[in-house]
Amino acid sequence: MMKTGSGLGRKRRKVRLFEARREKKIGQPPGTPVHVGAVRDFQPWASFVHYSSTAYGETAIIVPEQIRASLKPDQVNWINVEGVHDVPFIQVVSNQFDLHPLTQEDIVNTSHRPQFESYAGYFFFAMKMLYTSPEGHLVQEHISLVLQGNTVITFQETPGDVFGRIRDRIRSQTGKIRARGADYLLYLLLDSIVDGYYQVVDRLGERIDTIEEELRCGPSDPQLARIFEMRREILLLRKNIIPVRDLLNKVQVEG
Repeated sequence: MMKTGSGLGRKRRKVRLFEARREKKIGQPPGTPVHVGAVRDFQPWASFVHYSSTAYGETAIIVPEQIRASLKPDQVNWINVEGVHDVPFIQVVSNQFDLHPLTQEDIVNTSHRPQFESYAGYFFFAMKMLYTSPEGHLVQEHISLVLQGNTVITFQETPGDVFGRIRDRIRSQTGKIRARGADYLLYLLLDSIVDGYYQVVDRLGERIDTIEEELRCGPSDPQLARIFEMRREILLLRKNIIPVRDLLNKVQVEG
């Protein structure tokens, strides 16, 4: 599975991976938003989709300070933010919705495990989006989701996501999404992330089948390297999938 464009005409920016900023987090009091993760060099932005059974609108780029005033009280509102490395930008968006400082901290800290938290006025989810790079490597990206009334806010590390089909369904009024509320949109977004796990598992299974056939002729150094790489990917899948199961169980209990 590869990340697709957001449907808003944006392309992936250059990324400098594995340049973490953990040292800036050490010693900071709880609730202090400090970006932890790979350094990104693109300008973040926010897009806006709103809809009902009879109406639809979409804004490719919306000024963060104007988000709150742009919301439609009688429609479902979906704010999508791409880029969490710019802490002031995230703070502006978060303050529009009175998100708790701990929530803001979790949005920009991409090292967090999947989690679910219930705050006064909204629900917060943090998960990992998993997909396969063009080179066949497993990639994980942090994504946060907020449900507040009739509004859903998604925060992504990089441009592009697995939500393209959901956007298409909203635009074309396919299925029952336009007749349902923001909680149904949140469900579809979470479902898309989990579906990505299954696609990654399927592709990993195909790679295992291929290398099993090759090993019948005897192992080689490249094959052993691929086996070790797949082992690391399996451990990464386990690290992310098990917390998601616990997260969904917690949602059921609190719901």
